[in-house]
Amino acid sequence: MRRIKTYKKWSIWRLTAAEAIDVGGRFAAFLPETDPGAMDEPEWAADSVQELIDFIDSYET
Repeated sequence: MRRIKTYKKWSIWRLTAAEAIDVGGRFAAFLPETDPGAMDEPEWAADSVQELIDFIDSYET
């Protein structure tokens, strides 16, 4: 897993193939207070970064 972007204090990560199978998407978004290093579950997983950005925008409104 590798952090690729921060958007509105959320961290967006690119997942490995094995991680993507586990969570259901190639990318994952974590809330600001969640630690992906502790293997917390992501708030949302998607196949594109734009889909995650759209989710974050809708989550905060």
